[in-house]
Amino acid sequence: MKIVTIAAPGEPAGPCRGSCGHPACLSLRQLALARCPHCRMLLGFGAKVTGWPPMHLRCARSSDSMQADGQRTIARPNRPI
Repeated sequence: MKIVTIAAPGEPAGPCRGSCGHPACLSLRQLALARCPHCRMLLGFGAKVTGWPPMHLRCARSSDSMQADGQRTIARPNRPI
């Protein structure tokens, strides 16, 4: 399982502080604004993410432990029904 930390703007591995057109910066910003499929919260800068689709490392570990215990995981809908 590969773990990636989304570096914050201005950090050495992070996107530029201001707006720019660098493809790598745009990708990092998009990833930080993506929602975790497990908890539905934004991934955010500084978060450790893993898997595909990307999810918080803590959510992936929680999901793995629930499945190992025989519990079913239930995905919450994006919008209220």
